[in-house]
Parts: sequence; C-alpha cells; structure tokens
Amino acid sequence: MSHQRRGNLSKVILGVLLVSFLVFGMGLSVWAAKPFEGITLVVSRWAGDPFESATRVLADRFEEETGCKIIIDAVPWENLREKQIFEMASGTGAYDILYIHPFWYAEMVNAGFLLELDDYLTEEEKGLYVSSLLDACRVDGRLYGIPDWIATIILAYRTDLLEEAGLDVPESWEDVLEVAKHFTGDGNYGIALPAKRTGALADIFSTLLPGAGAWYLDETGKPNINTPEAIETAAFVAEMLKYAPPGVLNFHWDEAGNAAMQGKVALMVAQSVNSSWLNDPNRSTTAGKWGFTSFKYNGKPTGLVQNYAWSVASDTQHPEAAIAFIRWLSETEQQRYLAEATGTAGAMYSFYEDEELISSMPFLTAMLEAFTNAMPQPSWPQWAEMQETLELSLQNIYLGNEEPAEAMQKLQAVMEELF
Repeated sequence: MSHQRRGNLSKVILGVLLVSFLVFGMGLSVWAAKPFEGITLVVSRWAGDPFESATRVLADRFEEETGCKIIIDAVPWENLREKQIFEMASGTGAYDILYIHPFWYAEMVNAGFLLELDDYLTEEEKGLYVSSLLDACRVDGRLYGIPDWIATIILAYRTDLLEEAGLDVPESWEDVLEVAKHFTGDGNYGIALPAKRTGALADIFSTLLPGAGAWYLDETGKPNINTPEAIETAAFVAEMLKYAPPGVLNFHWDEAGNAAMQGKVALMVAQSVNSSWLNDPNRSTTAGKWGFTSFKYNGKPTGLVQNYAWSVASDTQHPEAAIAFIRWLSETEQQRYLAEATGTAGAMYSFYEDEELISSMPFLTAMLEAFTNAMPQPSWPQWAEMQETLELSLQNIYLGNEEPAEAMQKLQAVMEELF
C-alpha cells in the first residue's frame, strides 16, 4: 500500500470518527454517531473461555456503539496459525482482523498478510502505549499490531515473612539468593519456580538476560550468547533452583504456584497472569501475604514481554473499521473488563496507573517496572531448538552435570548453526 493511500486512510479514519478521541488518563473512545453502520468484520482468534466469551462481550459492545457487526471465527489454538495462513494465502478475504502470536509475525509479514499500522496511528496515540509492548509488535521497525494479553515474569515475596526476618524486598540477584537461603530448612524452602522443560524455564532465563546486559543476538542479528553476562545469568538460575522444593525439575507454573499458595516458600518466580492466584482466599492459604516486585540486577529492573496482538489483514475491505476496533479493544476501559474476566493486563500506561486496577491487581506496578527494561519473548523460527538446548543445560547446571560457561558455549554453537 502506498504512503499516499495510507495518508488518505488516516484522514478517513479521523473524519469517520469525527469526535472520537483518546482521553489520556483513560484511553476512552467517544463516538459521535454509529460511524460503521452496515459494516461487518470477521475476527480470527483462538477458541476457549474465558477469552473467547470476553471478546464476544466486547464485540457486542462495539457494535452497539458504532454499528459495526463483529463475527468471531474461533478455532482451537493449535489450529489457529495454520488456518490464518491458509485463508490469507488463498486470498479468500475471509478475515479482517487476526489475533497473532509474535512467533508468527515474521512469517506473516514476509508473506504480506498484515497491514502496516504506523501511518494510521499518530505519535501521540502511540505514546499512550508502554513503549516496550508496542515494540514487541514491530518487524524491521514497522508496526503490525496492537498488543494484547500482556504478561511478564516477576518476583513474588511473602511480606509477612520478610518483615519478621528483618529482610528487605530483593533489589538484586544476590538479595534473591540471600532471602531464599534464609528460609530454606526445617521442611521449608526459599523459592518456587517452574523448571520443567516446557518453555517457562527458558522464559525465566530470557527475563533475566537484559538485566545483566545480555541478549541472544547482537545488534547485527548474529548469535551472541557466549558472554560473561549470559554465563552469570545461567549460574543465577541454577543457584535459585538449589533453594526450591524437591521435584522442582517437574514444576510448571501450577506446581510452583501450589507450593507458594500452600505456604511452603517465601519467594516465587511468578508469571503475572498467574499472580492473582497467590492472594485469592479461595485458592491460597497465604492470601493477603504476597507482594510483588520486578527482578532487578543491582537495582535495575528487567522483564520479558509476553503478549498476543491484534493485527489487521492486508486485504481487508474495511481497514478504517478494523483499525478502530483493535484500537478500541486496547483502551483501558475495555482492558479493565478483560482483566476482571480473564486476568490479563493491558498495554496502555493508563492501565498500570489506574488505582482501582492496582488495588485488585497489586502486581501491576511490578509489571510496569519490568517493562522499562524488557525484550520481546523470543519468536525466531529457530527458537524451539534453542529453547530445548537451553533448558536441558540449565537443568544440568543445577544437577552439577554441566558448567555455566560450557552451557553457553553449547548454546552459541547451536545458534551459529541455526542462524
């Protein structure tokens, strides 16, 4: 699509919305009339509740406000990418909006399936979003989606235990190990985390890497994991495992959460979407006793952007309505509903600054802190093989079968073969 057409479309959107605007404190669209009366959009997303039904509720609300009818084509997650690519490659025009996992972005962008959004959002509008979250939806610097289903990895801690022991909230990796060591003994353990080879262990490693000043690839896109910073990160992950409950190598998020909710640990490496479990009195014997912070490397926060995104099909016949819908979905008012219905977080700064939301989701401040120094969850086609190598090595370091430096040398070699 030419820049001239994009510019014309931007004017069309502004004209159609008329008095639609974004209130910076909330991110709230106000429609002058029903600007999309008679238009139907087809949305592709994964099937399953509470997510599918929550999207349906919001789609009906959007139709009531704008006149635009939304049809949701929900398919099982394991078939979603395949069906989206099939329909787009066939040129059927079946979809106007696609719910995309970052793993699929490069493939879909290279095939020309997604509409570039940079020219359809003003810089002021882009500034409403947490910058690292919006960056996660870019390919080669261009924006192809609006982030949704936001999550990251943070550190949960028992406020009561730390206070009784006279220990401060951890501000460094050394602090984490000090607290974990202090509470390990007499049948209790310092920290719970998922260490099963299911992806979570690699996500923890990826969360910590930016804090140490490292990443898998350098600025030119070449493998760069065999560094002192990455070696230090691998050693820290393995050291945390020493203070975890027995069987930690078989822990996924559920098992780690259960150990925390049952009062067996003082710390938990938590995914934000699961953090509400800890303070839920219907699930947790330690409810009301958990605080949250970002992981910090000598005081500097670090995080990992985990998300999906709403993207617009490049062949949609209704780009102005499609863009309006995904923008509207991302606003804090709609994201507040999704937070209540699904436990996920939004992408706008206003979401993380909303006092009502912070009260019900006390981990939001830790999330926003983490996003100040966060990289997108790896989504390269080569990641599956890299992840397998990395997680096996992290387990072996913990078991004493491998040294951190040896593990990073091995991962570097694998990456050089893949890239």
